[in-house]
Amino acid sequence: MYRSILVPLDDSGFGEHALGIALGIARRAGARLEFAHVHVPMSPRQALAGPPLDAGETTKREAAYLQALLGRVRSAGVECGAEILEGAIVDALLRSIHDRAVDLVVMATHGRDALQRAWFGGIADPLVRRSGLPVLLARASDDAPPARWEDGFTEILVPLDGSTLAEQVLEHAIALGTPGFTRYTLLRVETPLPVVRPYAPIANGADLAVTIRTRTAAEAYLAGIARRLRARRLEVRAEAVIASNPATAIVEYALAQPVELIALATHGRGGLSRLLLGSMAERLVRTAPAPVLLFRPGAKVGSVRRTRRNGFRLAGPVGLP
Repeated sequence: MYRSILVPLDDSGFGEHALGIALGIARRAGARLEFAHVHVPMSPRQALAGPPLDAGETTKREAAYLQALLGRVRSAGVECGAEILEGAIVDALLRSIHDRAVDLVVMATHGRDALQRAWFGGIADPLVRRSGLPVLLARASDDAPPARWEDGFTEILVPLDGSTLAEQVLEHAIALGTPGFTRYTLLRVETPLPVVRPYAPIANGADLAVTIRTRTAAEAYLAGIARRLRARRLEVRAEAVIASNPATAIVEYALAQPVELIALATHGRGGLSRLLLGSMAERLVRTAPAPVLLFRPGAKVGSVRRTRRNGFRLAGPVGLP
């Protein structure tokens, strides 16, 4: 399913926190890794803060970093290429996605709260909305080594909300798993329905009855999806929970289980539809104990301003100099 995987990088090494995951996926899928570094020119304020930097030297340093990285990846047996772009970051990445026929994006997210919020709102969120591709986000930590899943994900959590749109993430979750190795957990979070009535001793009983019916319907829905997946010889389990906050419920479930990836669609209905908007999506990515795959069903690549390239294209099959 995946033949070309884009890994956005900067020259600080931060983006390499997603490299282990990307390498593992590329090996299992036989995919090519494409690295993209967006060169951001100095702002006027940065220019005033110190002596001007030689643009040519900066580009050479960036190219040297990417060339060394390509050598490491090729030595691991994965075909790869790299490119340095200029322009607005999201537009540059979207152009690279289009030009290189990318079908999956794997990128690191900042571990610190302030940087995380700025990064998510300015880069990850618009990339998910405008690319039409699944975007796998791996949270980086200042004091932890890059994550590695060389053998694949053993447990993938897939939250669903009952809509066919949300179900479209299933094929991407399956593609990231390994038959006979990965277990898929289908999770449906239902918010309790308020019962408005004058106070009466039986009010709590009525609430309980509504909750039981809601959970039973959710379990029946998940059982149907699970049967379809088991017919494909996949290991599947299903869980339905009642919670007032879907994001918190997903995170708490992932913390209590050996979840290694959370895969969900950013459009659906009800709780998940409201959840995956703006700050709520950012909070899920920031607090989840595992990487998060976000996919917006039906999204099409939006308008992209022309991106200027500086001429550096570092590519070639494994074994070539």
